[in-house]
Amino acid sequence: MTDDQKNNPQPEGQPVPVEESPASAAAVEEPIPEESQQAAPAGEAVPVEESPASVPAVEEPIPGESQQAAPVGEAVPVEESTASVPAAEEPIPEESQQAAPQPGVPAGGQPYPPQPWQGWYYGAPPQAPYAPPPAPGGYYPYAQGGYQPQPGQPWYGQPAGQPAKPPRKKMSRGLKVFLWIASALTVGVVLGFAGFVVSWAVAGPQQGGSLVETLPEESQPDSSQEGQDAAETPEIELPDVDVTPNEEGITIHEKPEGEALDAQEVYNQVVKSTVAITASRTGETTDSSGTGIIATSDGYIITNAHVVLNTKSVLVTVTTYDGQQYDAVVVGMDRTTDLAIIKTNDYGFTPAQFGDSDQLSIGEWVVAIGNPGGERFASSLTRGIISGLDRAVERYSEDGMTFIQTDAAINPGNSGGPLVNMYGQVVGINSSKIITDGYEGMGFAIPVSKAKDIIDQLLSGGYVEGRVRLGITGSDISATQAAFYGVPRGFMIVSIDEDSAFAGTEAQPEDIITAIDGETVEELQDISNLLLRYSPGDQVTVTLYRPPVNGMGEGEELEVTITLLEDKGETQR
Repeated sequence: MTDDQKNNPQPEGQPVPVEESPASAAAVEEPIPEESQQAAPAGEAVPVEESPASVPAVEEPIPGESQQAAPVGEAVPVEESTASVPAAEEPIPEESQQAAPQPGVPAGGQPYPPQPWQGWYYGAPPQAPYAPPPAPGGYYPYAQGGYQPQPGQPWYGQPAGQPAKPPRKKMSRGLKVFLWIASALTVGVVLGFAGFVVSWAVAGPQQGGSLVETLPEESQPDSSQEGQDAAETPEIELPDVDVTPNEEGITIHEKPEGEALDAQEVYNQVVKSTVAITASRTGETTDSSGTGIIATSDGYIITNAHVVLNTKSVLVTVTTYDGQQYDAVVVGMDRTTDLAIIKTNDYGFTPAQFGDSDQLSIGEWVVAIGNPGGERFASSLTRGIISGLDRAVERYSEDGMTFIQTDAAINPGNSGGPLVNMYGQVVGINSSKIITDGYEGMGFAIPVSKAKDIIDQLLSGGYVEGRVRLGITGSDISATQAAFYGVPRGFMIVSIDEDSAFAGTEAQPEDIITAIDGETVEELQDISNLLLRYSPGDQVTVTLYRPPVNGMGEGEELEVTITLLEDKGETQR
């Protein structure tokens, strides 16, 4: 100790400077920020200066909540320059502060793993493995490591220094096709007639605010369940309901002369003829909900086909405005126009009065009554005007049907409910599945005058005459699946019924329908739209693509001629 040190002792608690090189000194009292510490690799030698003074004395163990142990077997070189030693007077960041981002490469270019805030090692992100598309009818696999972090974010993957996994061998074409066929066979969708739709859900918005097909949340079926083969439908016991054919149909009334009613008067008149509908595949949970219009006093009710899940194999419950509940069955449906008829066993209902929708005019006031969001908001009233008439709405108008446009709110749960003029007459059947993307205040309803013929046929026979069917089950081949498996887009046949239009032809399961009468087919909806042009008994030429056996070699294209069948309810299973 020098004379100066004897004469000027350091204050208590202050570190006593030593004579060793500054590079070997460390602040004893300085706490180390928890967020930026990393423990040295276990079992590794850390090169330091030989002087004992180079080892800082640590009075307390450092909390390790955010510490990460370095990979075993990795040496972490320590720089001997002063740059690697924190200065004693350096301000200490508070616990809530995060240390400033450090460069991706440490001083001297030493290859130790980056800190969590430093991003990718040497600024280059690891490559995520390629995630293949799902096989037809399948699901996208969750590929581990497929997440790509943004620059400056930690990479939660294999630690630096670990040997990289060897690259996967490329899957053979034969294995791809085998897996594709195997997975596709797990999902069957009934291709019945022109209006059949596999799934009402359309992924992603379309640009330009075009009208797109969506399904309200109250009745959104899983695409793997929509239109399942009857063999896959759960066994349920339907209530015993007397379904005596109604040959009278509904009556359309002229618009009355005189002063119109106010909204309250209209509501009080029509709410008695409006019901809430729930549908269940198993009876345990509600799979769909919507609204219905009482058509006859003996319990025939009009609604949308999608409200009853496009099938007769469903348990239906009807709730009137005063809370009375009744069991019901599906009498018949028409997916082309999205109309359905259900019936209960009870009598004494108040039927709605139907008005002539052809007498509507733009600017005329109308109201909608329904159950937006389900029974919780049963018998809700919304009001608006007629915004447009005879609106053609893309695929919904393939059969020539046009719609009433209104700005009255038609929300999920309103489907199947009445659009009413200010004389208390039902002039439209609301459909919340026809909506616009990017716009508000645009609702659509099926005009009663144009739907009358469909409704009357469903009341009397349970099906609509003139619809065609093919008698097959199958699955769509998406663009992604087609590219990955090396097959064209189209509709793959999974099974062929005994009475199918394809029976006795060269067609076989696993063939892909790619065209009808020379017009390209990329999905089931294309087939449905094309078949609207034909009648039962018409012949059409179907182009098929047959994948190679075991995925080896090239597939072949063939054509078959079929005679279209009439759908008399076979597709309503």
